[in-house]
Amino acid sequence: MGVRSMDYDIKERVLTTARIFLNNRSTVREVAKLVDCSKSTVHKDLTERLPEINYKLYEEVKNLLEYNKSIRHLRGGEATRRRFLEAKKKSNE
Repeated sequence: MGVRSMDYDIKERVLTTARIFLNNRSTVREVAKLVDCSKSTVHKDLTERLPEINYKLYEEVKNLLEYNKSIRHLRGGEATRRRFLEAKKKSNE
């Protein structure tokens, strides 16, 4: 599927998604909520469709995706810590 065969609306969604992802330094999950798409669609837009539309923008997105992947274990650990703190707080009430 080349750029010429990609629907205009899809191209716009891909570019919008990439800009939101970079401007907010978001996660794929956060962007998916903002653009009302699935995480799978956002990921496909950023990794497969974007290079066909704007390779320079794709390189920036790729760097942020790699960074997010490198710290995901920290985010997961922090989320677990918050969940246990909330549970402990509720049990003490």
